[in-house]
Amino acid sequence: MRQNLSRLNDQIRRLRRDTGAVSAVEFAILLPVMLLLLLGTFDIARAIEVKNKTMLLARTVSDFVSGARQVTPEELAKIVQASRTVMYPYSSDAAVLTIKIESIRKAPDGESFIVDWSYAPADATTDATVDPDEFSPPDASVVLTKVDYTYNLKFAGFLFDRIGFSSINMHSQNYMAPRWGVPVEASGFPN
Repeated sequence: MRQNLSRLNDQIRRLRRDTGAVSAVEFAILLPVMLLLLLGTFDIARAIEVKNKTMLLARTVSDFVSGARQVTPEELAKIVQASRTVMYPYSSDAAVLTIKIESIRKAPDGESFIVDWSYAPADATTDATVDPDEFSPPDASVVLTKVDYTYNLKFAGFLFDRIGFSSINMHSQNYMAPRWGVPVEASGFPN
């Protein structure tokens, strides 16, 4: 009996001195956190790139439209469709990307703004209202382009989906003065 207790005490002492498994346990505890940081870094880097592309898209559309003297809905549809290539390699379908173009000029009172025309593809909603608190162009007339993009997290999204954070909504807008010095006119728009 005494030998059994002695042998048991020896085994317990050896287990106390043996720290080889501690590092494996620590690694098992830290691995999910390290993976989350790594995958989150990939997603944040991609989200920053998408945000830069939405700003470039808004600038590109404003540039094309402000260079025209007159536009039609068909021409604007072609400009929007061609400009969507700026988002490559990211998705540019209507489920995640919305583009809205407006021609805005200052009202005679100098305090408010008038929306001369507004265009959004058929699958988008149009809201022709301008908030003077968030919009104050320096010119009397501008072409305003608004881009909304929903970036779906690719790597860490499955982890955050349970808490409702599987996508990031981005908004970019750009305005440019018409190159010809007069508001860009529109024809063929429904009244």
